[in-house]
This record gives sequence, structure tokens and C-alpha cells, in this order.
Amino acid sequence: SIANALKTNSSITTLDLYDTNIGDEGAQSIANCLNTNSSITSLDLGNNKIGYQGAQSIAKALNTNSSITSLGLNYNQIGYQGAESIADCLNTNSSITSLYLNNNYIRDAGAQSIANALKTN
Repeated sequence: SIANALKTNSSITTLDLYDTNIGDEGAQSIANCLNTNSSITSLDLGNNKIGYQGAQSIAKALNTNSSITSLGLNYNQIGYQGAESIADCLNTNSSITSLYLNNNYIRDAGAQSIANALKTN
């Protein structure tokens, strides 16, 4: 799979999986590769039916990954729970400079969590 190949790949810097229907399971696989891959700087997972569980997996990986500078999770279904997970990782990850979360039903609670994290990021 792509995720397995990326565990050892050191030349790919941009991974664009927009609209590939990977869902939570695919997001979890990508998150696993982010634990070892330090070459990817831009990750676009937009429009993939990723829910809060997939967002939690990505956020957990970003707690230790410092190479990702751009993260696209727009047009998914992460909800406020996924937004809270992303906000938590922003408290420890200072490498992310671009974050795309539009059309995710994060509601006020998720937006507030992101806003609070950005104050200290």
C-alpha cells in the first residue's frame, strides 16, 4: 500500500490524496507512516470521508512528526471531536504553518478549540 511504501521513502515531499475515498481506515494507515516518514511536508487528505477517528489518528502522529508544514483535511467529516484532536496536536506541533479544515462540521466547540491552540502555537 501507499502508506507502507511511505514508511521508508525519503524523497516524496508532497502527498496529495484528495478525493480518494480513504476514510478513517486510510487516514489511520497514513498516520502510521507519519511516525517514521520525515520527508513529507505537505499532506492533502481533503474530501475523503474522514471522521473524527481518522482525524484523531492524524493528530496523534503529528504530535511527533515535525516535517508536515501543510495539512489539508477540508471536506471531510471530522466534526468537533476531530477538530479538538487537531487542536491538541497544535499545542505540541509548531511545524504546521497551513491548516485547511473547511467544510468539516466542526461547529463552535471545534472552532474554539482550534482558536485556543493557535494562541500558543
